[in-house]
Amino acid sequence: MLIGKVQRYSARPILLEDRGLQALPISGRFHISDTDRALQAVQAAYQVDVAYGKDAIAIRPAGGPGNP
Repeated sequence: MLIGKVQRYSARPILLEDRGLQALPISGRFHISDTDRALQAVQAAYQVDVAYGKDAIAIRPAGGPGNP
């Protein structure tokens, strides 16, 4: 899974806040060593929100409530 690969380069854990996101098929070319750039590309292409918190990065369906 892409997020697991990106996680290797992130200083903060990346949390999927919806189990349905685990099954989301993601394809494309991503610079996984550039965590912010990869997550911005995922956010733009797959209608998810990426929330950067102090201790974690949360990925949730677009328009979801809460903060990491």
